Amino acid sequence: MDPNAMQMGISCPTTLLLNPLLTHGQRTTTPPYESAADFYLADLIYRKVEMSAGAIDELMQNWAAREGAPDPPFADHKDLSWPHSVAVLRVYICDPRLILRRQLANPDFKDDMDFAAKRVYAADGTREYMDFMSGNWAWRHSLITTMDLIAKIPGCKGTTFVPAILSSDKTTVSVATGQDEYYPLYISNGLIHNNIRHAHGDSVTLIGFLTIPKISTKFRTFRRNLFHGSVRRILQSLLPGMMQPEVALFGDGHYRHVVYGLGPYIADYPEQVLLACVVQGWCARCTASNKNLDGASGRRSQRHSEALFDTFSHKKLWDDYGIILDVLPFTWHQEKRNLTIGGNWRQLSAIGGLWTIIKLWKS
Repeated sequence: MDPNAMQMGISCPTTLLLNPLLTHGQRTTTPPYESAADFYLADLIYRKVEMSAGAIDELMQNWAAREGAPDPPFADHKDLSWPHSVAVLRVYICDPRLILRRQLANPDFKDDMDFAAKRVYAADGTREYMDFMSGNWAWRHSLITTMDLIAKIPGCKGTTFVPAILSSDKTTVSVATGQDEYYPLYISNGLIHNNIRHAHGDSVTLIGFLTIPKISTKFRTFRRNLFHGSVRRILQSLLPGMMQPEVALFGDGHYRHVVYGLGPYIADYPEQVLLACVVQGWCARCTASNKNLDGASGRRSQRHSEALFDTFSHKKLWDDYGIILDVLPFTWHQEKRNLTIGGNWRQLSAIGGLWTIIKLWKS
């Protein structure tokens, strides 16, 4: 699909600001500015109007002299501290929640869909793995999700767990005009059988084009954060349905309570390390050393990474554990805005970095 065709959609009412070193958690400030309003004022003065240093100083002095007015956001032109460069990027998206609901309601899938996780056994008692819902992951997460919901929300027994399966292929690049390229992000649901998914149709649906800015390699951290920030923003519409069941129409004509969850992400190795925020050459799933991938190891997890953040320096995390500290996965659960680095709390900021305004266009 041509990304220009999706541009006919409506622009989202909000603009997402991505800081290359701080994209996790709830964003209430835009360092080095105290608020988004200060950032937009600096953008107006510096980039759009191209105001001279003397004019900026005079404007701030006049602002401060106004009786009853709040203090000016900047003392002078030096305090404005505009980043080295600003880029405007577009991410083209479709609402993943609406896409999943359309897949569930497709009558072509009604006879090839599982409404619950299952375990299939052959006549000799051996386990058979067929469709996605027959796997261990689906069984385990269905139990965890439904039990958690029943404990929190009475009357949720029998809710259908709908895993969202994501996939992207960086090798399938749509070349756009200008300085950017785009590669597609797809979504499917785990309830449909493999034969339906292999036939594609509406079972695997495009939900966005992820932008690939043609910028210097020194902004690799920014590009990683751009990827995770974009995916996090695209999937926001699924979040309410992950915590509270909603009623959805299925292809067999029945309505069921459903709760969404993030399932597997299908990707090749370069995208696996991008998703896991690990250094190239390291395993994206386990903690084995890149010098001996068959050696002793454990599973990578957020808890393990947080413990390492509290203990080791940036360099040691990179060299000895293959962890990229400056980037957090889009699935990261972050309760604090700060990271512990080498035992000392300090806030990651982007002074002098590349700031980006991402405009989201819905189809």
